[in-house]
Amino acid sequence: MYFAAGIWPQHGVFIYALDAKSGEVVWVNDTTSSAYVNLPHSDASGYGGLAPRGYLALDEDRLVVAGGRTP
Repeated sequence: MYFAAGIWPQHGVFIYALDAKSGEVVWVNDTTSSAYVNLPHSDASGYGGLAPRGYLALDEDRLVVAGGRTP
């Protein structure tokens, strides 16, 4: 089972894969949103990165995560 939590990178964004029977964590990405970057809409810097929006899709060995806020 896959799920994502969090919209605002500065608050943390988490993507998990769990074993559906046991509930054990198989895989986790909890560091993608922690990049401090130059923001494209101003001269300021801030936290940016993956911000999951919408459905997750699985294709063979890839998890596709739509990112509505990603610069």
